[in-house]
Amino acid sequence: MVKSKILRVFLTLFFVLFISSILVAGTNFQDLEVDNQEDSFYSASNASIRPFNLNYVSFDPIKIINDSNFTDYGFPGYGNITHPYIIENYLINETDENGISIVATTKHFLIRNCFLQNLYRGIYIYNIANGTALVEQNYCTENTWGIYIRNATSAKVEDNVCTNNVYGIQVRYSEQVLLRNNTCNFNVYPGLVVENCSSNTVTNNNCSFNEDYGIAVSESQLSHITNNFCYSNKYGMISKGSDSSVVNGNICNNNERGIIIWYSPESIVFNNTVKFSTGGRFHDGEGILLGYYSSNSFVSNNTCYGNIYGISVFCNNSILKHNLLQENQFFGIRIEEIESKEFSFNNIIYHNYFIDNNINGHEDGRTQAFDFSKTNLWYDSNTKTGNWWSDIGLKCKYKISKVAGIVDLYPLNKVNFCLKKLLPTIIVPLVFIAAIVVLIKYPLPYFCK
Repeated sequence: MVKSKILRVFLTLFFVLFISSILVAGTNFQDLEVDNQEDSFYSASNASIRPFNLNYVSFDPIKIINDSNFTDYGFPGYGNITHPYIIENYLINETDENGISIVATTKHFLIRNCFLQNLYRGIYIYNIANGTALVEQNYCTENTWGIYIRNATSAKVEDNVCTNNVYGIQVRYSEQVLLRNNTCNFNVYPGLVVENCSSNTVTNNNCSFNEDYGIAVSESQLSHITNNFCYSNKYGMISKGSDSSVVNGNICNNNERGIIIWYSPESIVFNNTVKFSTGGRFHDGEGILLGYYSSNSFVSNNTCYGNIYGISVFCNNSILKHNLLQENQFFGIRIEEIESKEFSFNNIIYHNYFIDNNINGHEDGRTQAFDFSKTNLWYDSNTKTGNWWSDIGLKCKYKISKVAGIVDLYPLNKVNFCLKKLLPTIIVPLVFIAAIVVLIKYPLPYFCK
């Protein structure tokens, strides 16, 4: 009788211990959703193509090379900031010249609602006084350049349509230029180019179906490239040689590559959506490419969905956090060696969400990320928090690369107990209890006789 009571007590303790271990175990699973529906080209930009103005006045090319030419043409206005000279409602086409040329002036002017077709440059502005140019609501098509601006600090270029040109809009050697709400589609080369400038703002433009880049910003530090829509170009957008620039809130879908940061250290890339980058003959189809010598950059809160690779990193000392990497064909994030054959090093990757990337497997296995250097951290060492992995299962660590033996030590959704920790905390006590039970049932009764 005493023996059976002791046995029941130990079996009860065993059952309580086992149930407690099951209840403690769990995952910090978070309900993550992404809109898998491709953004509509027609609804994603407020810079839609406007209908033609039926009241255009046919006119010869306009050439202004000094301030007095504004009055020579009889344009209305006084040339000041409140009453600029106004050039509007003209149809200029079928010539090898520039449609409207304004060079070396100091007066304020507005070019508005003109139709410029089959010209060398639809609108050409060069070497004018700061803050004197406003170009808006013009339609430029079948030109070599739709709009070309050089040495025109603080010019404003808004609500223009530049389609089926060789180049859509190009701005060079100018500062603090505003390019807003323009539509640059179906051009042979980039839809919109900013080159050798600084502190410019490129915002709310629709640059789609171009045979090269949608938007190309080159050698233009402190640029703000925000809330643009780049759909079905060869490349969505590039910031090249443009230190300390901000790339924010853009949608770049169905390009061969989405967003490219190249030779642009201290860039901030956040809150962009990049989907369905398809890749090409000489490149890999990244949603976001943080390229050579773009070190000390910050990449955060981006959504990379359905690309070949989500984010590729070829630079050092950068932070990648709070990005959603979902259903990319290969790795959600990959870190490769840089051009000099050195590894990309000292990057920190944490609080990113990896969902169903690389599901068909890669040469490095089915892991959702890849890293060739042990110098990168896949967690925040201060808070001891890593990334969220949809395929972590019952593991307490996530293997990044089997080649380099790199792991995320602190996954956000790891289970509260690990199989390796199970041995000393649960298995050993269970074995001890089982040994006592066996002792009670067999040797103990023998010695008690």
